[in-house]
Amino acid sequence: MTLYDLPAPAKLNLFLHIIGQRSDGYHMLQSVFRLISLSDSITIDLRRDAVISRQSNREDQVQEQEDLVVKAARLLQKATGTHLGAHISVTKRIPMGAGLGGGSSDAATVLLALNRLWRTGLKRAALSELGLVIGADVPFFLGGQNAFVQGIGQELDPIDISDASYLLLKPKVSVATARVFAAPDLTRDTEPVKMLDFSGCDRFVGSSDGHSVKEPLHRGFGRNDMEPVVKQMFPEVRQAMDWVVEQGYQVRMSGSGSCFFAEFGSPEEAELAKGSLVAKMQDTNQGFDGALIKEVLACDGWRKHPLRHWVDD
Repeated sequence: MTLYDLPAPAKLNLFLHIIGQRSDGYHMLQSVFRLISLSDSITIDLRRDAVISRQSNREDQVQEQEDLVVKAARLLQKATGTHLGAHISVTKRIPMGAGLGGGSSDAATVLLALNRLWRTGLKRAALSELGLVIGADVPFFLGGQNAFVQGIGQELDPIDISDASYLLLKPKVSVATARVFAAPDLTRDTEPVKMLDFSGCDRFVGSSDGHSVKEPLHRGFGRNDMEPVVKQMFPEVRQAMDWVVEQGYQVRMSGSGSCFFAEFGSPEEAELAKGSLVAKMQDTNQGFDGALIKEVLACDGWRKHPLRHWVDD
């Protein structure tokens, strides 16, 4: 039996505040995670010999034994005692080292799929406990909906977010999250906010043809506390962001970077901005050949994970 082309969507941090640090070294965060349409694709073939194997279009970057999809499969195998195995094929589209949660999302999709394929019958809470062993972001993708995030990433409250589209820009460098968290200059004392501060999601900004016009509140909400440190550590990120701002776009880094994004009200606006920026980069040698910006992607915000219904609460 085979499960084909399962989506593993990326996420954006619409803001990211670091409000403290625990005695064990883990940082206390507040953020809003938003699912987006940029997605890896995973195909899983059932094996009856208990072997977990993997192939990927980016095999040279992550060794099989270190891949989170393999770790997720083996963790579920051990937790449930199943004697079944799986061959996992991963098509990566989410940039690595970008702050978009690609590896965690892949792991979550594998847990959802194998729970179904192996008929292990775990509920969402049990899968999330396993997911937290793999990485702090995995429970979010298993939860399958946009969330106000607290703690070390494990406290999730569903939140309604206005429809929006995004332009994602990936500088030529990748960022190791652990290195950013270890930086002495990282802000660790931002004042906590409440979900209510964000959850209005819309604000009235005027009227058009007798109809109210609303603008997403999160376009100007908060900040990313990691951004100044990443810009200092990786001048390429600072240069790329500064150049895009000079073109008239308001941008913010996602997670620990290096990817950053601009928000738009519709897919058409995001595609138009993508075309404009790509043309300018080709004219000025600021991207691609100039290696300042490696990838430019347009995507939409999602309200729910396409596989959310695959597991019971």
